[in-house]
Amino acid sequence: MIDHGGVRLAYEVAGCGAATPLVLIHGLGDSRRLWDRLARDLASDRRIVSYDLRGHGESDVPPDPSAYSMPIFVADLRALLDELALDRALLVGFSLGGAVALHFALAHPDRVAGLAVLNANAAARDPAEEAAMERAQAGGEAGAALMKEQERRWATRLLERLPAGARLASSVGRGASIVDRAAQLSMPVWLIASDRDPGFVERSAALLSRLPAGERVVIEGAGHAIMIDQPGALGGVLRRFVAANG
Repeated sequence: MIDHGGVRLAYEVAGCGAATPLVLIHGLGDSRRLWDRLARDLASDRRIVSYDLRGHGESDVPPDPSAYSMPIFVADLRALLDELALDRALLVGFSLGGAVALHFALAHPDRVAGLAVLNANAAARDPAEEAAMERAQAGGEAGAALMKEQERRWATRLLERLPAGARLASSVGRGASIVDRAAQLSMPVWLIASDRDPGFVERSAALLSRLPAGERVVIEGAGHAIMIDQPGALGGVLRRFVAANG
């Protein structure tokens, strides 16, 4: 555990070696356990850090909604890197974790050697789409502006099953788009999509052209949670990512 501003964050470290450390960031409603298999596969020559976002897993669940925002999630990640004396790391983020990784890279580019972002729809939404979502939510039409019917159904099911902490954290996805700031990301950014997550398939293609050093991979036969549906294929992509960037 580390303590950041009175909130305890659970983490663990696997592996050792001199290669650039790798930090794995899970998505909304998940925990660091999501990465267990991949962490074992990637830990041969480097430290692999996984942690539970606040409101998730074994981390604390602050009851105040104001304890959940993108700047706070970014500050949590910086506190973790500082605690572990990691001056620079590779970041892999899934869904909400991908948005956190991208925002961290914008705030602290000197700490990031490269990013792999998996199905991070909130971060890749076009600003016009995001503004439409904000208007719909303000009018009590939660999720009505999502582009895909499949996304609307998935978001509804997800919110219904989330525990209290993750429900509070769900607000962090609103306003998370980095599309207008993508040109500021000078480090390598790999966009990893799955063919059964049509939202990120489309959004990642549009985002790629805005990135100075972007690469895009689409994994076949996987839904939103690629590491569950196609762990072997995702492991292969991430091994290429770390070999190329750390």
